Amino acid sequence: MKIPKKIIPHLKDLEHALERECLRIDQKGRISQTPHPKELGDPLLNPYITLDFSEAQIEMITPVFDTPTKAFNFLRDLHSFTYKHLPKDELLWPFSMPAILPAKDKDIPIADFGISPIGQEKNTYRKNLAKSYGPRMQTISGTHYNFSLGPKFLKALDRDPSEIYFHIARNLLRHHWLNIHLFGAAPTYHKSFRKQSQTPFAVSYRTSEYGYMGRIQSQKYVNFNSISEYEASIQKLINQKIIQAPAEFYSVIRPKMRDGKVAYLELRALDLNPFCAIGINTKQICFLKNLLLYCLFTPSPPLSPAEYQSILKEQNKVSLQGRDRKLKLQEKAAPIIREIKKIGRYACDQCFHDCQAKSAACIAKEDFLKLGISLAHQHKKSLSNLPANSQLEEAARLSQINSEMFLPGYEDMEGSTQLVMKEALKRGVEVEVLDRGENFIRLKKGRKIEYIKQANKTRLDSYMAYLIMENKLVSKVVLREVGLRVPEEYSHLDYPKFQDKAVVVKPTSTNFGIGISIVPKKSPEIFTKAVQEAHAHSKTIVVEEFIEGKEYRFLVIGEKVYVIHRDPANVVGDGKHTIRQLVKIKNEIPENFKNSTGYIIRTGKEETKMLADQKLTWSTVLPRNKKIYLHHTSNLHNGGDPIDFTDQMPARFKKIALQAARAVPAEICGIDMIIPKDMRSYAIIEINFNPALQMHNFPFQGQNRQTEKAVLDLLGF
Repeated sequence: MKIPKKIIPHLKDLEHALERECLRIDQKGRISQTPHPKELGDPLLNPYITLDFSEAQIEMITPVFDTPTKAFNFLRDLHSFTYKHLPKDELLWPFSMPAILPAKDKDIPIADFGISPIGQEKNTYRKNLAKSYGPRMQTISGTHYNFSLGPKFLKALDRDPSEIYFHIARNLLRHHWLNIHLFGAAPTYHKSFRKQSQTPFAVSYRTSEYGYMGRIQSQKYVNFNSISEYEASIQKLINQKIIQAPAEFYSVIRPKMRDGKVAYLELRALDLNPFCAIGINTKQICFLKNLLLYCLFTPSPPLSPAEYQSILKEQNKVSLQGRDRKLKLQEKAAPIIREIKKIGRYACDQCFHDCQAKSAACIAKEDFLKLGISLAHQHKKSLSNLPANSQLEEAARLSQINSEMFLPGYEDMEGSTQLVMKEALKRGVEVEVLDRGENFIRLKKGRKIEYIKQANKTRLDSYMAYLIMENKLVSKVVLREVGLRVPEEYSHLDYPKFQDKAVVVKPTSTNFGIGISIVPKKSPEIFTKAVQEAHAHSKTIVVEEFIEGKEYRFLVIGEKVYVIHRDPANVVGDGKHTIRQLVKIKNEIPENFKNSTGYIIRTGKEETKMLADQKLTWSTVLPRNKKIYLHHTSNLHNGGDPIDFTDQMPARFKKIALQAARAVPAEICGIDMIIPKDMRSYAIIEINFNPALQMHNFPFQGQNRQTEKAVLDLLGF
């Protein structure tokens, strides 16, 4: 082996990441039958903690780091975080081979990724794995080491990156017996996994024909000589229905693609080291890293079908007979280890290669179940008291929030539509997206079919009802005729006649508060600008009296009424942050659904002027608990806050909202009502044909009203 001099300065320009699978068990060593703990986040959306095959099989994933130590530390934090949020009576099983499995295959819980189409794909994939290999084999766990060369390293090599990675992969296949020999830690298994007798010299059942080696896959040649040949081999396996997807190819090393090129290598067949709290340690990671570099710096001729089969047979032999001294593996390994140590000296790190002496030989002599439970308790104790990792806490919380707010795979669609789609899927209703951009969907259950646009436009409301609600002049005529109070209207040409009153100027046909202005009394210049702004959005405009009071949105769905108070854009001081900083903090609150809609507080001209009117600037630090407003209108589009008021709103106003809806008539609509503080009167300022559901489900304050359920109930689902 010869390392080119120009490469030596770049030996540390590497990237590392780790993945670890492990089973949750109870105090007696039985795999858990409880759901994935919610405190660990949503398994579909948490980037660090997910599920492997089983609901009881946690998979922890680190980001990419520039040193093995950083990857190790993050994985350690993941374990500590996981232990803190496991049920008190549960442990993490330290071995690769599973703990006590149920007597019946059907009682091994398959991972549940939820009802979203992406989640269902993952669920189906795992159900098919259970059919192909049996659920017992799928409960085997391990560690994956993800390895890539840094940009300076790749530049110094001056070769195609994909070619380099396949060079390494071919040699790793040739030398993987060494990993099994040194780090094999699965020399036995519990009788609930397999009742057949065990071999006396086994090192790793996990990497043998009884584990992930897979008899069916091992009979098929996969070409590692180039990216095109590799992809063709994998596609052939898929076409022959041997595997469902590339992820099901259980090779000891797997090239991972990105944009048609190999991005990194995934070294997969690593047994969990049960004596390490997180299943691996930094010295072992360094050894693996240096082994992969050794594979780079040694010749890597093409891999023929015959050699490929020979490699797999050798791996199986070492897995099942590796502790038999007749194989003379130590003698065979010695010269390779010497070369790997040289790389370690160049890279200034240590290699660890005596794991077998402590693992396979030791484990084989012990009571498998008793030792596993004992080690699990030790690891829990050693990890539980580590400092909290706020990044992991936030990732878990955010994944749960996103799981509630969005339908994975459809995040680009309008939020209210996602809510309806998600609830439909929960009810077993087939959902078909007809026009993604228009949020047009079709729901089908049996013979029943319904079409919905934007969550609330359905066959229940006529086109004329939409037209009436869309036109603010016409809708007020309709409401006034049934005896409901609406603001008095004025002609924008007669300003002198009503200049002593504050007025609202708005376009006839817009939503989201677009083009609306509030004009103080005796403000002709402001009035002129407001008229111009309204005309910019509509040929006709409305000028109406400004009514003092709080604004409420009444959402009518059939006979149900939900209410929110829309508080204009505001921030509350904390005595530390400037107003600009407070706006940024509030805009970034994950629970605030307005982040995804863009309905955040802005810092434009209008907001700046409103601050100036209060003798404030963006640099002002507000006293603690002092609340200031940044916009005149309460519309969410301008950063207003939805505050649930359903339970506090007197019943008489809900009846007025229902009366207004029937006047149009509309089954689903939004009614904006101004109600003075004394609640003795009211005025309906608008009735809307496309009311958002999200603000009622995720108010800034108050409870989730789950309005999508009312929509589907109304449609008969």
